[in-house]
Amino acid sequence: MALPYGHYTVTASKEGYITDSFNIIVSRTQTGRNSTLAPVSDASSYRVVLTWGLHPFDLDSHLRASGAHVFYASSTSTYAWLDVDDTTSYGPETITITNLAALGGFTYHVHDYTNRSAGSNAYGLANSGAVVRLYRGSALLRTYYVPTNRTGTVWSVFSMSASGQITDINTFGYQSNPSLVGTR
Repeated sequence: MALPYGHYTVTASKEGYITDSFNIIVSRTQTGRNSTLAPVSDASSYRVVLTWGLHPFDLDSHLRASGAHVFYASSTSTYAWLDVDDTTSYGPETITITNLAALGGFTYHVHDYTNRSAGSNAYGLANSGAVVRLYRGSALLRTYYVPTNRTGTVWSVFSMSASGQITDINTFGYQSNPSLVGTR
């Protein structure tokens, strides 16, 4: 089925998954859009879902907690793990947290792995169209859109205390070494 050129909102749903809506533009140069649905999780679990556009190809989710760094090279800890690591655009990158109190809270970051060595010229992350969604069970708690017109390879998005209090951070910085993302 061919759609006329224009702007559309698409809603994707399936039983057992969290419904998602997103905007698309249909034009002569449109290359398509993939969407992913996160499974509904236990009401006491949290899930952080990162999606982005075609470029850069590889953005990475990073969860920093006391004694834990969950990301592609260390994808599990006792109470949190990386469900999906996407290296070919769009995402999702998904981190699940099963026991927030025991984890002691966390900070969530997005790293531009593709441009990690670009230094002060790195606009890739700001131009990625990245979106971070935070869920508790199937309830969407927050949606974050990457700020534009900023340089950096790390977007520090938010932190969550052990009691569930969310603090927006929304800052940019630089880090070429993925193991050091989220450290000072």
